[in-house]
Amino acid sequence: MTVFYIVCAGVAAGMIAALLYWRFYNNQKHLRLRGLKQIHQVKQLTEQMQKHRGLSAAMLNGHHNSASQQAELAQTINRTLEKIDDMHVYERWQSISDHWARLSGNIPVLTPANSFKQHSQLIGSLLFLIEEIATASHLASKQFANFKELDWYWREILLLEESVGQARALGTGVATLKVCARVEHIQLSYLRNSITQVAEKAFAELIQNEKRQPVPDERTALMQACVKQTRYLCAVIEHELVNKKNIEIDAEQYFKLASDCMNSFDLIFSQKLQEIEAYLNQ
Repeated sequence: MTVFYIVCAGVAAGMIAALLYWRFYNNQKHLRLRGLKQIHQVKQLTEQMQKHRGLSAAMLNGHHNSASQQAELAQTINRTLEKIDDMHVYERWQSISDHWARLSGNIPVLTPANSFKQHSQLIGSLLFLIEEIATASHLASKQFANFKELDWYWREILLLEESVGQARALGTGVATLKVCARVEHIQLSYLRNSITQVAEKAFAELIQNEKRQPVPDERTALMQACVKQTRYLCAVIEHELVNKKNIEIDAEQYFKLASDCMNSFDLIFSQKLQEIEAYLNQ
């Protein structure tokens, strides 16, 4: 009978352990899936803020056709803010909402430089928030053994895309005015060099990291295309804006060129989110 009780106790302990592990696994899965949803929502908001910054730059520099697009996008951002839920646990979220309320109401009276600064600070807060969500949701590299390269997506790739976004806003203003003043010359030159160096390093290391995993050929192709678009954009910044005596490039043409580059980053980022979600739901 003693042996029987020992066996029963062992079986019961095993069942309890299995049940606890199952509950832990499902709780962690739920936490990660919720985190992915929040990251997707904040990333969407970030993209809208970046576009709003560019359109505001064009409008404040005299490109009046951008005014209606800018106003419409501001309403879209308000709706996006209302849809994002479960963010009250992050202290940064309230300051982001308050900052946007102040900024959106004051755009017409801001200088182009101040508008750029305020937008960039707001976007920087959103990028930090994505990192916070990733860590709180156990989606950081050190917390997720199956995806060792995740921190590249939560930090480096987003910061690189933001550099392109800043170049889009500044360059659109320059292309509108047809003048690259000293301040814009310095800023665009810095961004151009930074984008080139960081893009080459970031994608080289990212591709090397993902070679250790069954990475879809489509993603490799997207990365290679993104590198080419980034190089082309940097060449345009250098030859058509920074070092061009008589600037001819159209503001809308430049805005689209930079936007296409940013869209390629978005595709890579979105595909990664889908990959993680598929893994968690398998």
